[in-house]
Amino acid sequence: MDGPQSAGYVEEYLRTLGDALPVSDRGRRPILTEVADGLHCAVEAHAQRGLDAVDAERAAVAEFGDPRQLAADFSRQLTVACARRTGLALVLSGPFVGMAWVLASGQGTSVVSNVVSLVAAVPVLALVLVVGVPAAVMASRSSTSAGGATAIVAAVSAIVADALLMGWLLAHASTATGMLFAAAGLSATRAATATARVRRIARLRAAAH
Repeated sequence: MDGPQSAGYVEEYLRTLGDALPVSDRGRRPILTEVADGLHCAVEAHAQRGLDAVDAERAAVAEFGDPRQLAADFSRQLTVACARRTGLALVLSGPFVGMAWVLASGQGTSVVSNVVSLVAAVPVLALVLVVGVPAAVMASRSSTSAGGATAIVAAVSAIVADALLMGWLLAHASTATGMLFAAAGLSATRAATATARVRRIARLRAAAH
């Protein structure tokens, strides 16, 4: 009886932890490996103090605490990392996507006049950028799980901006150029990526509470 019981405590702990982690199998594996190593080390330490196999595993699991709480702790750490990556991705991609639209849509003789023309054509875009750009910068520098909310604001702002631009393109599809459709492709790609990031951060934030 001791053998199966002894193996069961750690396995059940890891199974509960894995089920509570809102990440893919690829993201879950290193976390479970790290925790499993720690648990086995703790089991060995308790065994060396004279506990039998079952009691040693019970004590080790007790030291690690509630696996759901541990999953919440990991989720907070993952929220910070995901928020920073999301913010950085938006900071880096924003000028590239924006310039593609400016160059493709402008009829002026300078970049500045092209920017003015584009903003005049899609006036709400300016407001979205005023909210989204600072949020992306703040998220890229975040060091707490609160950065997850900021990253969501930044990502949603990017999605809205891309939707506005693609909507404007649809309204002028009859005169659109190949460059405009290329810019729309960039926006569609960024919007899809930002949507996935919003969903992931939302799951992590929910698991962290």
